[in-house]
Amino acid sequence: MSVHRFLMVLTLSLSGISAIMAQPSAPAPAARQSSFPPVGLAFTETMQVNLFNQAANPPNGTAASCTGTVSFLDENGKAIPKSGGNFTVAAGDTQSISLLGTVVDASMGSRAEIRAVVSLAVTRGTPCSLVQSLETFDSSTGATHVYLTASIASTLDSIFSRL
Repeated sequence: MSVHRFLMVLTLSLSGISAIMAQPSAPAPAARQSSFPPVGLAFTETMQVNLFNQAANPPNGTAASCTGTVSFLDENGKAIPKSGGNFTVAAGDTQSISLLGTVVDASMGSRAEIRAVVSLAVTRGTPCSLVQSLETFDSSTGATHVYLTASIASTLDSIFSRL
């Protein structure tokens, strides 16, 4: 074998190895994210995200469950410290995650624009149909000031069929 041919085979072999090594690893778990529009929150108010899983448990297979996180973001898109949290909502159950206006950074003033973001983990084979609402209410009287709805209403298997 000539030196030229040897170098050509070596170059092709190495480029094939680097192409194999450059292949992406296994895909990250799928997730869906929804965001409520910014809503003003005063120190005397509470903001609450309500999560309801309307999926039914199948007769056979994995029980319906929605899991994910709720984040509360300031007007600059930064997560508000010590706010939000994880959720797991079984079929027919509701869970709420709240943010007290008194927790919001004082540098935001007496009223802050807050955006709630719901990130839903997608687990193949686990039914989930998440309905969400956001409300603000007076922390002392409970009187509602704002009420918004949203939903991630699809079985997670149908999400995978579109990926």
